[in-house]
Amino acid sequence: MWRDIGDFLFGTLRLNVVLVVLMAPLIALCLGVVAPWRSFPTLIAVLWLTSPGLAVAFAAFRDSPAFGRSLLRRQAPAGSAMDSAADSYWRLDEDYAMVRPCVRALRGLWWRTLLAAAPFAGAALVLCVDIVWLAGTGAGAYVAPALATTVLLVLLAWPVAIVVVTERPGVRTAAVLRLALTLVVRRWYFSLLNLLVMLGIFFGLVAQPFLMAAVGNGFLLHLLWANARWMVLPSITPEAADAVRSPAVGRLCYGR
Repeated sequence: MWRDIGDFLFGTLRLNVVLVVLMAPLIALCLGVVAPWRSFPTLIAVLWLTSPGLAVAFAAFRDSPAFGRSLLRRQAPAGSAMDSAADSYWRLDEDYAMVRPCVRALRGLWWRTLLAAAPFAGAALVLCVDIVWLAGTGAGAYVAPALATTVLLVLLAWPVAIVVVTERPGVRTAAVLRLALTLVVRRWYFSLLNLLVMLGIFFGLVAQPFLMAAVGNGFLLHLLWANARWMVLPSITPEAADAVRSPAVGRLCYGR
């Protein structure tokens, strides 16, 4: 048990070093701007650019033996909850490597992650602009809360969509969007926990960017990934497709 805990802690610290590089735009924004949320167009654009780094972290949590996932995936039967359509980015001869597998994951996921994250970034930007524009009008008091709730749903669905892309890289973007938004609403209890984790990551980066990125980022991202993957897995297995005949699930399971 203690060895597993040590591997997890050491693996997380090594992954944090990789994330410092992949999330450099977000760290630079938090260092250069006192209140990044006030310049929300720049913040949303930076979050979109760092989405591949989030996908790399999620792939590491799933495949790296340091997080206790790779061996379980290799022994899981096809179609089980631990099985995935994506090949492991960690090879058998590099179980404790971190940089090379992360580069491999980045090369395989960066384009699909940016494509899947673009609708969320665009929707968040448009909704935030509408909120700012309506703030000075009489209708703002009635419409702005609904728009703010929609922004919150979009931001919560963002990492869920990245988990789907990590698990099923070949899925169409429209199916990813539908499934992510549906799961955020259906499994609202996990969404609330993810909201707290995302707030902790963001305000930690605002308060102490380098300390948060080098020490605490990986631990909180692991919790975010675990919650999001727990939401996603039942909907992307063949058993779930047989039980729930929804278009999004069908496309995810059978690649239609």
